[in-house]
Amino acid sequence: AVVASQSPFAGSRGVQVRTSEGSEPLAARAVDTAGPDQVHVGPRYFETLGLPILEGRGLETADDRATSAPVAVVSASMARAFWRGESPVGACLWIEAESVCTRVVGVSGDVRWNGLGSPASLIVYLPAGQRDDRAGHVLVRTTGEPSAWAGALRREIQAISADIRFVGVRPLVGIVASEAAPWRLGATLGSVFGGLASSVAMLGLYGLISFRVAQGRREIAIRGALGAPRPAITRRVLADGMGLLATGLFGGLLGAVVSSRWVAPLLVDVPSRDPSLYGIVTIALLVAGALACALPAYRATRVDPGVILRSE
Repeated sequence: AVVASQSPFAGSRGVQVRTSEGSEPLAARAVDTAGPDQVHVGPRYFETLGLPILEGRGLETADDRATSAPVAVVSASMARAFWRGESPVGACLWIEAESVCTRVVGVSGDVRWNGLGSPASLIVYLPAGQRDDRAGHVLVRTTGEPSAWAGALRREIQAISADIRFVGVRPLVGIVASEAAPWRLGATLGSVFGGLASSVAMLGLYGLISFRVAQGRREIAIRGALGAPRPAITRRVLADGMGLLATGLFGGLLGAVVSSRWVAPLLVDVPSRDPSLYGIVTIALLVAGALACALPAYRATRVDPGVILRSE
C-alpha cells in the first residue's frame, strides 16, 4: 500500500515549475500557464501502480522525510517537454515560489491522468513526507479479486482515526472500465456499421458481376463453343470483379489516409495511419470480394453454348 495526494482519473492539480541550466532558473521553459500536474506520493508508489522507471530511480523511504533533500520524479512526457531530448536526471526544478532546488532523481512511464482520451500528462511526483498537505488516497495492490478486499480496507483505514467516517473503495480496474466504456461503445458501433457497410458493398459487387455475366452470356457461349476452357472463363469473370474491387479499394484507402487527421482523436494507442491496420482491412475486403465474385464466376462456367446460341 502507498499514500498519494491523487489517483489516476480523480482530477489533477497544476503547479508552476521552472527548470535550470547550471544554477539559473529558466522561466521561459515553463510549458503553459497551468504547468504540469503535481502528485505527492509515498515510497513504492511506482511499484504499486506498476509504472516503470525509465531512467534513474523512484522515490525511496529515505526521501519521504521533511528533513530529506527535496527530490522529484518526472513523467516521460514532462522530460521531453522540458528538457527536449536531454536527460533530466540530476537537473533542478524550482516549484512555485520555492527558493530551494528540487533535484530530479528519475523518469517514470507516462500516465493519461485526466482520462483515456487525453494525451499523456506532464507530471512531477514529489515525496508526500516533504509536503504539508495530507494525502487523500491510499493505493493498494491486491492479489485475486480487488473488490473482495474492500471491506477489510475500509475497516483498517477507519481504525486509524475516529475522524474518518467514510472510506470510498474503488478498484482501479473498475475506474478504467468506466473511462473506457464510451470508447468501447464507439468501437462496437463502428465495427457493426463498418461490417454492415462492407456487407452491402459485397452484395452490390455480387449483383453487379451477376448482371454483367447475364449480359455477357452470348459472348461466354461463343468462347465456350470455340474451345475456351472453363478455368479461363472463370479467371475472366473474377478479373472483371476484382478490377472493380481494386478501384474501390484504392479510392477508399486514399479517402482513409486523407481523413485520418480527423479520426485520430477518436483512437486510443492506435496510430491513425497504422500500415498493419490498413493491410488487414485490405486483405479482408479482397477475400470478401473474391467470395462475392466466386458464385457469378461459377455460373458463367455452367453456361451451355448450344442452348444460348440457339436462343439467340
